[in-house]
Amino acid sequence: DEEVNEGLTEEEILEIIENENKEKKKEKQRENSVEEVKISYMEAEKYVNQTLRFLYEQDAEFGEVEEEVKVLRKLHKRVKLNIIKNLKQTDINSFLNAE
Repeated sequence: DEEVNEGLTEEEILEIIENENKEKKKEKQRENSVEEVKISYMEAEKYVNQTLRFLYEQDAEFGEVEEEVKVLRKLHKRVKLNIIKNLKQTDINSFLNAE
């Protein structure tokens, strides 16, 4: 039996090192990535309220914000409607008719 001992080529060594570096980068990215928490409708309503209040309290030096306030009011209304929709109790008939 003749054993053949072949060393790694330069390309193979570089490939191994590059793959290890890629894995380390991926691992760091996973560690550094922060899971985004979905904002609830209740929180969104609170933030829109605060923003509207902020805009109402600003002086003339802040500038005209009438159009922005209109848009925020519309968004506020949509958020409140979704809150009400989510709080609405499900009708028993919807379960019975689902089959």
